[in-house]
Amino acid sequence: MTKTVKGSHIVQAQKWIDDRLGPGTFTEMTKEAGDNWRLIIPVAWYEVEVLNRALVQTSRRLGVSVAHMTAEIARLNAENDLTTLYRVFLRVAQPQRVLVHTPRLWRTYVSFGDAKAVMNEPGHYVGQGDGFDQDLVDWGCGCWLGFIPATIQVSGGKDPKGSIIKKWRNPNGRYSVQYEVTYN
Repeated sequence: MTKTVKGSHIVQAQKWIDDRLGPGTFTEMTKEAGDNWRLIIPVAWYEVEVLNRALVQTSRRLGVSVAHMTAEIARLNAENDLTTLYRVFLRVAQPQRVLVHTPRLWRTYVSFGDAKAVMNEPGHYVGQGDGFDQDLVDWGCGCWLGFIPATIQVSGGKDPKGSIIKKWRNPNGRYSVQYEVTYN
C-alpha cells in the first residue's frame, strides 16, 4: 500500500523549503517522482516517502531536524487548511470537542497509520499515532508537534505547549508516538 499525504501538506512543505533554499529547490528535489510532483494540488494525494526524502535533504543542508521542519510545515498546513475547510465547525467547537475527532483529522491528511486521543480533558490532551515505518517516525512526530497545537489555537485554545512523551517500536516492526499538549 502506498503511503500518501494530502497535497495541502505538500504545498506548505514546498513553500517552506523554497523560502529557505531558493525557488524551485523543492521541485528539483522531487523531480524523480514524476510529473505529478511538478504542480502540487492541495486536495490531491502524494507519496509521503518522496516528501520525506526532500525533508531529509533539506535537514542536512540546513542543519535542522526533520521533526522540527515538519512541525513548522504541519502548523502552517493546519492554520491555512483548517481555517478555510472547517471554519464554521471550529468557530462553534472548543478544542476538546475538536480533538475527539483525532482519527478523522488524521485520515483527512494521511492515508496510513492510525491516530487516537488517549486523553482529552479541558486543557490537557494526549494523542497517539501508530503504524510509522522507522524512516517516517520523525516526520510523524513533527506532524503531531505542529498540527495539534495549531488546531487547538484555531478552535479557541490559548497558549498550547506540546511535546513528544514517548516513542517505541512495536513487535510488528512499526513505530508508535505519544504526544502531549497543554493549553488554556
